[in-house]
Amino acid sequence: MGKSRLFVFQLKEVIYTFLFIILAIILIIVLFNMFRGDSNVDSTNISSNTVSSSSNMNMSSSSSSTDILSVNSSSDNTGNNLFNVSYIPGVYSTSLKLNNQNINLSVTVDKNHIKAVSATNLSDSIQVMYPLLEPSIEYIEAELANGTPIEQIKHDSTSVYTGTMLTEAITELLKEAEAK
Repeated sequence: MGKSRLFVFQLKEVIYTFLFIILAIILIIVLFNMFRGDSNVDSTNISSNTVSSSSNMNMSSSSSSTDILSVNSSSDNTGNNLFNVSYIPGVYSTSLKLNNQNINLSVTVDKNHIKAVSATNLSDSIQVMYPLLEPSIEYIEAELANGTPIEQIKHDSTSVYTGTMLTEAITELLKEAEAK
């Protein structure tokens, strides 16, 4: 004959066991959702509110002997520029709020060229929290140097939010810089 076994559990131990099991399940679900790599990112779902920039645009005169970016570099077969934009020369900057910290995004232009796009006040915490910020700025600069209009710049699926945020801020700065 088999012996009957009795198990005695305290209610506190049972409650702790169930709580740990529930927490483990929640942790597994959260980790799965964070690292599954959703490749169905649609850039049309990004609202126009992604740029939280302050409305005070600062302009200061600046001159440089080298042009990094050229807006007029696109041309048709006859060598004529497809678009001609003239700017009021200077440095235009805006403040973007990221992670409760401000970074300054600056666009330097001369009469017909975008000379530079740069971000300053990039603290270590911003660089850690937004690792795609600097590569996105470099990508936008390269695209502008190739003659791509700012409105037609396509961003990599991994940096759609960051690229769109920067593109919208740069577009606003260029509108401010355009000669009327």
